[in-house]
Amino acid sequence: MTEKRSEMRFSVSVPIRWTNANRIIESSTRDISYSGVFIQTLAPCSIGDKINATIPVENGDTKIQIEGEVRWIRVDENGNPEGMGVFFLRDLTPTERVAMEAMLIDSDTETLIA
Repeated sequence: MTEKRSEMRFSVSVPIRWTNANRIIESSTRDISYSGVFIQTLAPCSIGDKINATIPVENGDTKIQIEGEVRWIRVDENGNPEGMGVFFLRDLTPTERVAMEAMLIDSDTETLIA
């Protein structure tokens, strides 16, 4: 499979709250970039569904609120859902990028893909 990402992604687990239709779910991230996030969840949305996500950054004092689109679902070897890949539908603002960078520096992250 060809890698389509244009941004580095970082292995980091932070809390995330996301909504879709009438659901409000609190999960955690598995990895994150400036253009998307992998959300660990046993109840993923369908590919193409839109979600609204809130990601706390800078020790939880700042929150990035962003709309995203589910691009793919990951399942384990038994077919059970592990989570979903979400592409952000807008660029992060400069302030949001700085806040995310600070979060990534403060957490012990590992770059997954350059």
